[in-house]
Amino acid sequence: MAEITDPALELAELCDRLNVEVRMQGDAFLAEAFEVDPWSSEFFQIVSSIGQRIVALSSILDNLNGNPVVIRGAQDHLFQINQAFHLNSFTRPWIGTGQKFVGPEHSSPIRMLSMAMPAEYRYPKLTGEEALELIQLVDQLLEWLKEHQLNERDFIRESLIEGLENFLFRLNKLHWFGWGYSIESLRDVILAYVTLERGLDEAANPDASALLRKTASTLQKIFAYAGVVKEAFETSDWLIGAARIVLKTGTGPAVGYVAGFLTSID
Repeated sequence: MAEITDPALELAELCDRLNVEVRMQGDAFLAEAFEVDPWSSEFFQIVSSIGQRIVALSSILDNLNGNPVVIRGAQDHLFQINQAFHLNSFTRPWIGTGQKFVGPEHSSPIRMLSMAMPAEYRYPKLTGEEALELIQLVDQLLEWLKEHQLNERDFIRESLIEGLENFLFRLNKLHWFGWGYSIESLRDVILAYVTLERGLDEAANPDASALLRKTASTLQKIFAYAGVVKEAFETSDWLIGAARIVLKTGTGPAVGYVAGFLTSID
């Protein structure tokens, strides 16, 4: 049976990964840990993604029917962890500043939150082999998409590329696959797919038809790891299940569009 993880466990594991006693300045340590350049766009994308995870966990806590004192304590630990990814921790030696915020004093209570996570926020944890397989699948699709332009609506192909690149970035750098974050970056991919599929005359648009088939095949494999039943792949049900998973990750135009699509076919 596959190991199950959730947002709290993933954040705690990230803290463990960064709980290193080094005298490097915080920004240099984090850049080295995530294999990006300090203060680059990728650096800020990582910091932003971690901040979003902390905010999302805080929101989940607010909706739990638990002891208010316990919940306030957990919120405080999230606040402390968040300090590791602020300017004060970036501009000082990591040891004694950023490191203390990601240490077990704060990460262990967050790990314990896993027991209280609602079922809809739990998902299979990828093995190293599975993560590598997904990365290779998406790399292959990206290579194909970059080599094939559409005569019409090429902006859709560009949206697919952008969404898939964001997915790869988050999976590679943060090792987060499931609820939110990596999967969240596929919202625009689903939106682009649905937009292209609607009203498409496949006989008159063989390039677009080929794009749909290749994209669908890859998305099916990605979402199989996230809990969409493989037997549903022979129908459009895989897209419904994928979209419903993505809807858990946030709000915005793409989510609203996909939600409308689901309403129209339920």
